[in-house]
Amino acid sequence: MGLASSDAAALKAECEKASAARAQVFIALHVDGGAASGVSGYYCEGDSTSAHYAETLLRSVATSMGMAFLAVKPRSDLLVLEPANNKARIRVLLELGDNVADRKLLSSAKGRQRLAAALAKALKENAPSAFR
Repeated sequence: MGLASSDAAALKAECEKASAARAQVFIALHVDGGAASGVSGYYCEGDSTSAHYAETLLRSVATSMGMAFLAVKPRSDLLVLEPANNKARIRVLLELGDNVADRKLLSSAKGRQRLAAALAKALKENAPSAFR
């Protein structure tokens, strides 16, 4: 949906749009303010389906992008991952580190296209069988 900050209204709008579309998989893309270069991510604490999928999906994206896989962790305080705000069956937040290389990647149309292709490939190769 474009660039958003931590503005709750913008984040809720993303969730509402995904819910209205009956999205089965929701992936929020973020840039971390100070992490090492690479791919990390979060899922809603207690959501074992999203936890498993987040790990598989983000490792695949990291490999396709030639980036380090940093970690996948549970969080209970991220609006876009909370089931009350987001009705998708699988909810993942993908985060890139905020160093010079990762910022440069996302600042270019070519870099964003490369990330989009890596995500599409990861989704296609790792879609849960119920979604195929």
